[in-house]
Amino acid sequence: SRATADSSLGRRARAMVFLRLRGLESQPELNGKEATLVSCAGGRWKISTECLSTPIAVRPSCLELCDSGGVQLGSRNVVIQSVGVRAELNGLVATQKVFHADRCRWQVELSDGETILLRPDRLVDTEGRGIVDPVYVAPRTGWQEGQALFAAVAFDTSEVILHEKAAVTVADSPWATRLAQLARAFLRLTPALQETLLDLHTPTDYQGSTGPRTTGAGAPRQVKLSEADIFEAVCKGGLSVPESDRSRVGRFLRVFAGNSYESGSGSALFATTSRANHSCDPNVYRADLADGSCALVALKPIAPGEELCVSYLRERNLAESKDQRVLHLSRWGFSCDCTCCNSASDPQRAFLCGQVAGCTGLRMAEAASLGACSSCGTSVDSAKAAVLLRKEAAFVERYRSLEQNFADMPDPQVTLPRVLADAQEVLAEEHWTVNGLLDMNQDLFEQFGNIERAIQMIEARQRAWTHLMPRPSVQAGFLHEKRADMLLRRGRRADAAAGYLASLNAFRAVIRPGDPDGWYADVAGKFRSCLEGA
Repeated sequence: SRATADSSLGRRARAMVFLRLRGLESQPELNGKEATLVSCAGGRWKISTECLSTPIAVRPSCLELCDSGGVQLGSRNVVIQSVGVRAELNGLVATQKVFHADRCRWQVELSDGETILLRPDRLVDTEGRGIVDPVYVAPRTGWQEGQALFAAVAFDTSEVILHEKAAVTVADSPWATRLAQLARAFLRLTPALQETLLDLHTPTDYQGSTGPRTTGAGAPRQVKLSEADIFEAVCKGGLSVPESDRSRVGRFLRVFAGNSYESGSGSALFATTSRANHSCDPNVYRADLADGSCALVALKPIAPGEELCVSYLRERNLAESKDQRVLHLSRWGFSCDCTCCNSASDPQRAFLCGQVAGCTGLRMAEAASLGACSSCGTSVDSAKAAVLLRKEAAFVERYRSLEQNFADMPDPQVTLPRVLADAQEVLAEEHWTVNGLLDMNQDLFEQFGNIERAIQMIEARQRAWTHLMPRPSVQAGFLHEKRADMLLRRGRRADAAAGYLASLNAFRAVIRPGDPDGWYADVAGKFRSCLEGA
């Protein structure tokens, strides 16, 4: 039972990207040691190591990136027991690495480097206590009733919770072909796996698109379809479903539409990961892996018994206001009632103080009013709050209009900076609308070669993002990378290298170096180029 498990898996993730020293002639004993970058300046960079009490300056050529492992897997010692096929393994001490949810097996590493998969009952810890699954499924109560995914043990920030291969995947394709492929894949599953998937939340209606997944203009229309419409499309896709299977297949298609994730160039449904409910303040990040499976990674410390929640929204949508998130979540047919959405204030709607000269505090929107300043504590009366909220609404409408008609905007070099300047007289850069306007202005200045102004825009976005997304995020890595790219264009190689390293650290907190999108590898290559050219 879960009660017999240790309260922690003992897997402390090391999200920090380290450097390794090499080629030092004056202190050769340091070669091969890991180091962290303290500062970059000119031809010598300051680094620190556990061996030295104070930082030392070294040439960049004496550093190399130590990027193996990514978000760290397990490092806890376990003892193998009761293995019949390979009895010689019994009694050996191995390293517990990661739980494979689709196989219900722990991956362990033997002393010779061989990795094998074993059931939890084939392992005990070094004190003889049983090893269990890191997660379990149980009913939850509240606004989103039903089955949910919970932590069986404690996790630290950036710990890998599990790996899982998708039960069903489908590539982006024309609508009828996609539905036929899904129906065919479901019918090929074992009866036990079919039942597991059908036990996921089943939307009342099938809600899907009338075409392949796209983004931007021309995206297929989202529609609700009857069962008759679904099977007419399946038939057009080249599959005739027997009458005896129609009820189960129809239900599965609704399950897939409501529980699948975008993955690569298609979508994927998971037996365990798809149990995770949504929160606008998620404690888990789902990362795609190179082999087509996914990993769940802790975004914050998680206690045993705590529900594991992911975000159904993209990071940039999570950084928007409550009202905007409600619109995005409407496709799943529910309104979020997480702690973030239940808060009286809306941190994504930050206003300038405006009451005390020079005050740098923020006022958060609270329903139809504004809260007290976070710095000076002053309040605004209802009449002034109403005026400020009307101005905010006008800026939001203006921003949405610019976003939708960006390509046709007349004289953008005048329009965009002016709208941003007007908004910043009332709204803080931490306001989601100002963050979007900063993004637009950054692209504008970069397009027209004003790199210094573009750098100013992205630095303001980085400050805002720390407020809008106070947890590990992929977007933080992209912002660091983009700023470093611009610094490199200005010839500031050392500053760019520090930026690329910050990007790698942000990525490493939630993804592994072998991510299928190549984000980590791309930035690592840029950092190495800085080392070679410094």
